Amino acid sequence: MENSLKEREKEIANRLKKGYFLIPETLNNAGFKDYRETNNVTARAKSNFIRFVKDFRVSVRYNLLVMGNPGTGKTHLCVAVARTLIEKGFTVGFLTTGKLLSIISETYQKGAAKKEEDIFRDLKKCDLLILDDLGLEAIGGNNDWRIAMMFKIVESRSGKPTIYTTNLTGTDLENAVGSRVYSRLNDNTKFIDLFTDDYRKNLQIK
Repeated sequence: MENSLKEREKEIANRLKKGYFLIPETLNNAGFKDYRETNNVTARAKSNFIRFVKDFRVSVRYNLLVMGNPGTGKTHLCVAVARTLIEKGFTVGFLTTGKLLSIISETYQKGAAKKEEDIFRDLKKCDLLILDDLGLEAIGGNNDWRIAMMFKIVESRSGKPTIYTTNLTGTDLENAVGSRVYSRLNDNTKFIDLFTDDYRKNLQIK
């Protein structure tokens, strides 16, 4: 029975990874060691991500809201977290909020293999969920539906750690996701500031 349970857990983990672990191909091997600190801001951010992994291991669970301009390595650091925790046996989901909303909308199609509630059930099963580019999904589409879904996504992660990244500042993010979602984002959440000079540009200069 114990072996059967482990096989079932492995099967679920593999299914979740296949459906929800969608990191950029260019970052397949990204880790903490190859993240280059270009200034005090990026060095402090890296330190906070490493601390998150260590805290996760001892079951001190909290969320991260990572705000910063494009090109400062937010996604790189998130991939480093994901890969480290997966190696430790945790189940991690990683995708953009736009992609997740697309996956949800596909459940409304005739003959869809999954229902909306199946997606939210899957999200709850992830030990850690990383949602990249929060707020970018606000460009176009059904705004009322999008905000309602974002609220359900955040609520579905209640009690489980989630990392959100965004290129937006606080006011702009609140306008993009709605006040209810923004309020939930600040619950049991540590803020990481990555507003700095372009990370990729600095790497090219060195």
